[in-house]
Amino acid sequence: MTDDLMQQAYFAQSESNNLNEQQIESTKKGLTLIVDNMTEYREAVTHVKADGDLSPKGQLVKINDLAQTTENRLAGFVNPKLAQLDKRIAETEEETRPQHPDGDPVVEFLRQREIRDRLVDMDELKIVGLYQSLATSGKDDLAMRAIEESPAAFPLISDAAILAAGKAARGERHNPKSKELLEQLKSMRSILSAAYNSARAELGLKDGSLEAIAAGTA
Repeated sequence: MTDDLMQQAYFAQSESNNLNEQQIESTKKGLTLIVDNMTEYREAVTHVKADGDLSPKGQLVKINDLAQTTENRLAGFVNPKLAQLDKRIAETEEETRPQHPDGDPVVEFLRQREIRDRLVDMDELKIVGLYQSLATSGKDDLAMRAIEESPAAFPLISDAAILAAGKAARGERHNPKSKELLEQLKSMRSILSAAYNSARAELGLKDGSLEAIAAGTA
């Protein structure tokens, strides 16, 4: 895929992933930097390969240096950007975590225990079905908390992934704006990371070739 087509593909992805204008521009800025650096790298490689004064090994050493320089330059921009997105994602995920209700914790505990006492003899599959239906409908957060906070020695649902999904659904339901922002941030990270990994994969091909020639196997 040419640089122009690759850039267009990533741009189209950023515009179709429910990002706002500012997020789209930020993502495009990162993508443009990656594409421009890779274009510069490929042009430099072309000049090296056309240099008849360099041996094949000398050309490969030069190309490897160009690849390392390009990767270092990309890492200097992309890695801090990904770290910033990871930080914002973690903060937003925390905002979407369901919070305990205000009120007397003793009353909350007694109400939860009453619910657990009614469920304790029920088959776990039925409890899972009930829990997932409540996560979808949002009709009874108290019952969800009672299931989630059952004693570790006698869990009503043993699959932690089911409980995590239920908690996430409840938190997102209570914080729809945070949910939307979380999806946007993850989308931005996915697009930028995909473009960066694609560039690194191309640059990384030079290392193995250099080693092969140095070892006399190429």
